[in-house]
Amino acid sequence: MIFGNCSKFAVEFQLAEVYEKNSQRGLGCFLIYVNGRVYGVNAPDATLLACSYDGVANRISNRGRHVVPFVRERDPKDIVFAYLASRFDVGVSRRCFCGLSASEFEEFLTARGIVWAPDGDQAFDDGSHVLQFDDGNQVRLIAFLNDGGLDDISKTISDVWMPSDEFYGILSSWKLAFDRERDGTLIKRMRP
Repeated sequence: MIFGNCSKFAVEFQLAEVYEKNSQRGLGCFLIYVNGRVYGVNAPDATLLACSYDGVANRISNRGRHVVPFVRERDPKDIVFAYLASRFDVGVSRRCFCGLSASEFEEFLTARGIVWAPDGDQAFDDGSHVLQFDDGNQVRLIAFLNDGGLDDISKTISDVWMPSDEFYGILSSWKLAFDRERDGTLIKRMRP
């Protein structure tokens, strides 16, 4: 099921199998669309969906808290390259990360929950990364594929701004539909 507009922002899940344990939730795939590009492994058995589900739930509950001081004035490529340098030591050595020291930049990424994907499961084993920033009544998403050199990565960057209500509404709809489908399947299994 897809929620949102794939040409701007959307999230999708496919459930191939449902599990009772919340630590697994189900087998399937979770995809994020940003500006018409899809991020995530698009296969019916790509991953267990617990991390992706929990990631969406955490984004909803932490609405307005994914805040950094550099979100407005920075080019998406600058943010991506700072992220790659701080997290993975990719690219040129940096002493300044979007106007912050390396430790300050990393603290913002971690403490503010900026990194949406990868989410800890195999859902984004294709090299997808999605960063989310709250800025007042807007959300900015920067997504890219880390599957090559910096020039290759630059070609995969998607950057979109959208109203917060729209963004969080899409996530809430996705979560509600996921719960209904999973719960409905579990209830059917319990009937004699």
